[in-house]
Amino acid sequence: MKRSILVLQIIISFSVVSSSTEDWAIKVHGGLEVANQVAKEHGVRNLGEVLPNSDIYHFERVHRRRHKREENLFEELMKSSPWSEKQIELTRVKRQITTHFPINRNIFNDVRPPIQSGHKKSICSMNTYETETKQSRRCVFPFVYKGKLYSKCTNDHSVNGKEWCATEVTPKGEVVNGQWGDCNPSSLLCHPVVDEPSFPFQDVYRDFFGLIPIRSGNPQSLFVEEPPRPVEVVERNLSAYKSKWNDRFWPEMWYLNRGGDHLDMNVEEAWEGGYSGKGVVVTILDDGVEWDHPDLIDNYDENASADLNDRDGDPYPRYDIINSNKHGTRCAGQIAAAANNSYCSVGIAFNAKVGGIRILDGRIFDSLEAQALSYNRDYIDIYSASWGPDDNGATVDGPGVLAKQALEDGIKFGRKGKGSIFVWASGNGGKKSDDCNCDGYSTSIFTLSVSSTSENGFIPWYSESCASSLATTYSSGASNRRLREKKIVTTDLHGSCTKSHTGTSASSPMAAALIALTLEANPNMTWRDVQHIVVLTARGSAGSYLKSDDWSVNGAGREFSHSYGFGLMDADAMVKLAANWTNIPEQMICHSSEVIYENGLVGEQDSEIESKTNASLCSEEIKSLEHIHLFIDLDSTSRRGDLSVSLTSPSGTTSRLLNFRPFDDERVGFASFNNWPMMSVHFWGENITNKDLDEWTLKVINRGNGVASLKRWKLRFYGSNSAL
Repeated sequence: MKRSILVLQIIISFSVVSSSTEDWAIKVHGGLEVANQVAKEHGVRNLGEVLPNSDIYHFERVHRRRHKREENLFEELMKSSPWSEKQIELTRVKRQITTHFPINRNIFNDVRPPIQSGHKKSICSMNTYETETKQSRRCVFPFVYKGKLYSKCTNDHSVNGKEWCATEVTPKGEVVNGQWGDCNPSSLLCHPVVDEPSFPFQDVYRDFFGLIPIRSGNPQSLFVEEPPRPVEVVERNLSAYKSKWNDRFWPEMWYLNRGGDHLDMNVEEAWEGGYSGKGVVVTILDDGVEWDHPDLIDNYDENASADLNDRDGDPYPRYDIINSNKHGTRCAGQIAAAANNSYCSVGIAFNAKVGGIRILDGRIFDSLEAQALSYNRDYIDIYSASWGPDDNGATVDGPGVLAKQALEDGIKFGRKGKGSIFVWASGNGGKKSDDCNCDGYSTSIFTLSVSSTSENGFIPWYSESCASSLATTYSSGASNRRLREKKIVTTDLHGSCTKSHTGTSASSPMAAALIALTLEANPNMTWRDVQHIVVLTARGSAGSYLKSDDWSVNGAGREFSHSYGFGLMDADAMVKLAANWTNIPEQMICHSSEVIYENGLVGEQDSEIESKTNASLCSEEIKSLEHIHLFIDLDSTSRRGDLSVSLTSPSGTTSRLLNFRPFDDERVGFASFNNWPMMSVHFWGENITNKDLDEWTLKVINRGNGVASLKRWKLRFYGSNSAL
């Protein structure tokens, strides 16, 4: 059969395992020994403490034919516990965009369901049944057994007559001995393969729908055809490429070696200042890290590593024929690949230590995320995450109650009280007009959310715009017959290298590495100090080639964009500012007056709702703003995707907290945002009031065919009580 190169949009979902277990988070006082004894007495398995010193444990209950006594014992456990919560399997996606690999187009034909209209091809996954001795795992297709190639489940050589599949294969596709299981047909899940959009050259400013990035506060409107706008493409000055390193792909690392002049992130200048991440520990929360890779082994740190999927200390990735677990290894190389070893690439923080927490190659729960986010938090400085809820333009999701607590505990207790640094990829839903303010990880004030820009400073087609992204770093861009922008160079599985790392998946570890350089310059900085350093040193439109129509200046004189936050991160500026940095005052929190409409403030079809709240009571407590959360109760019979939200400060700065989302058909109002409130960083450095003005203005636009009714709303302000 003909082999060809597929350009796939890989969005790998982890909520595909149909399991025969129940998972619970249960509080048991008395410590680990008591918890183990309780588990033994009640017929459950203790998978470990979820949060340090919390007495909350992850208990797994295996479904099998039970005696009534066992059922009674479990009910007794639930009644005796002061707190418990059943763990619901979550959907999480890696924020990589495209991958290029040779694969037979028809390889999955025998294992996928009928293709829906409009879907030309699919990539599918199936899982094995869980048994008392084996966990459910994802099947690997195709696989080779006894010299024969299988592209679907088979009963060949089956000892029980049931169809089976491989769960792990060698690089040649041969089944690893013992790594197989009986196929579970009900777990079959297929994703349509979507080719990467190929944009007209003149339209590289626009997203997939041809929409122009908007100015803050103004609703997006459909593009009306106009003469092509000239596009400035950065010429690659090859003479500026320094031969600093002998690593094979160093000349291809355009985002590091373009010689300044606003073309890169000034990493070489930081290196020349003596900073390389020494003494800083970063861990990758992902699908594993190939720690014996020649570019990683010298910087690998087992104390920053764990396998929460298979419950051991080794985060080594599980191999399959399509290298679906390459993601974490690629992210690790961006941060800490060894320099000058004549092998592959150079990590931005090439003297930092790097570990991996393997969580994305199996079922994932709130408790699992919490364990990962709090793992060895006094030892690990930075946690890098390049994944999150589905970027399908219709989802509002985020961390559960335990993961939220892990984030909050991390900034309180991590790094011995200075606060863990959580760096998050903002999302790849640009093609679906997704908004990263619908991702509760991005809208947490405890994370540093990072977007992407392309080689030539364009908004990538996959990038999401929102009010919660703090800054941007480089990643992949357009790839068509008129404009071929380069991707990211890094380590890959099987000891290899790649020049094809993509998406905001690449931006998060890049930012984490820049922060590692910064922490080397000043290890005493708190988590908030780090965010201030990023805001103060990021380069906006005037100091970079970042192209966007929505650059604005806030009331504190800081340039910001919904696509880029405060701009491109700058390593040299970050380490220089950090070296002489004085810790900022403690965080202050204050609420505006709550606005309540007993009968609802109604907005009919194609109308606007405008409301104001007074913030004068907070003006003495907070002199310099950082983050703002919006708490809003709004009912609507319109689609949620037909509603947009913006907020205007007394200084006149307008931030769009929610954009229209064409694929969001939910008609539930803003109920989901109760768990993950919308957030903006665009007012950073402003005063809460401005002279005699103390009102903040909320605007909700309803362009749907139903009615929107605003019930109540208020703002939560975060900041310092002294001007910075």
